[in-house]
Amino acid sequence: MVSTLRLRSDYLAITTFGVAVVVQLVALNAQKLTGGPFGIGFIPRPFGGLAETPLLFNLSNLAVVGAVTLVAYLALEHLSRSPWGRVLKALREDEPALLLTHHPDLFCEAAYAGVDLTLAGHTHGGQITWFGQSLLPGHHHTRFGYWQGRHHVDDAQLLVGRGVGACVLPLRVAAAPEVLLIELRTTDR
Repeated sequence: MVSTLRLRSDYLAITTFGVAVVVQLVALNAQKLTGGPFGIGFIPRPFGGLAETPLLFNLSNLAVVGAVTLVAYLALEHLSRSPWGRVLKALREDEPALLLTHHPDLFCEAAYAGVDLTLAGHTHGGQITWFGQSLLPGHHHTRFGYWQGRHHVDDAQLLVGRGVGACVLPLRVAAAPEVLLIELRTTDR
């Protein structure tokens, strides 16, 4: 169990980003529910029959907005009293943030969200390389060239391990497998 005293607002930013990505992917892929990339065009206009009476139409829409706002407020109040809400209240700004992710392409977003160190894998060091460049076609491993080693953006660091496995083809050429032993030390800021 993670101690809530060691969390800080960066985790909230990362979690919010992760939830946003999940919602976006569901919205794009659940085409029967959301219309996919074309959007929701099949929802009927609420209170369309009242459009001839502008005051009644506007009051009806105002009532719907008020009801949605009240439900959102009550849900947030309930959330703030839940264990997750207590975690959010215990966030601390002075603790370092570390992100352990499978894919290194999240590094830039994590760095700008305040993550100090990102540890990633996924790329297998390029798996089949020639003079340090991957020969596998496409960008299915990394779009930003984070094949292996250390990278940095401002004060944030990324460490990409080559790992010991393989993807698609069961072989590695000029991309030796590795297991990283990482020792983390704290320093005063």
